[in-house]
Amino acid sequence: MNIMDGALGVVIAFMWGVILMGLDLSNTDIPALALTILITTISTCGLGLLLGCLALITVNVMFVNNFVYFLLLIFSGANVQLSQMPAWVQSISFWLPLTRGIAAARLLVDGASLSRVSWLLMGELGIGLLYGVLGYLLFSVFEVVAKRRGTPEVF
Repeated sequence: MNIMDGALGVVIAFMWGVILMGLDLSNTDIPALALTILITTISTCGLGLLLGCLALITVNVMFVNNFVYFLLLIFSGANVQLSQMPAWVQSISFWLPLTRGIAAARLLVDGASLSRVSWLLMGELGIGLLYGVLGYLLFSVFEVVAKRRGTPEVF
């Protein structure tokens, strides 16, 4: 999945939220929300690169991906606001993508301006870049390991 596919999925989810759940976007800065979706998608792609490189060294990559997916649902504030979670959950969420993007989107839907959520977006982009760089570096290492083992097509 590329960045635009992920962003399109979020836009479709917002449309369903408006149609089925009565989500009110009348106070929302739509360009700021679009930027938030794009930055959050980039951030999750960084995590995807990090997880994708595991396919070079293990056959159980789908188990790991699903486990991380559910961790993101629990720890990112997607289903339950982080303010209602224990402090240890909040500290873990600090290191995950989606967390700041979800918070920024909620604030924007409530009528906040881009300047108010810019620090969240910069943090989201930073964590995404961190995961992307780690994913790139690990991919380079795991590629050598896979070639040495003769298992680059394991997945």
